[in-house]
Amino acid sequence: VYDEIASWAPYAPPADEATVSHFAKSPAGKTMVAEWGSAAPAKVAVLRARARRLTETLSDDDADRLWDWVDALDHEPAAAIFRKLAG
Repeated sequence: VYDEIASWAPYAPPADEATVSHFAKSPAGKTMVAEWGSAAPAKVAVLRARARRLTETLSDDDADRLWDWVDALDHEPAAAIFRKLAG
């Protein structure tokens, strides 16, 4: 995760409304969409691209454990991770 945060943010076309709405269903996602405002589609797209790039380096089991850990976090730490990954 730290390596991905330190690397360049990839270009990704803005996320569509359905993707942003799905992201906003979690408490952390809702917080971030509200914070990002009109930049949310671009931020969600970068976050998703970085998450995909991160999990491509992991085994399926390790990726599942990573997302289980993120899902179990309180919304403030999860939002902090999303904020950093989104750039």
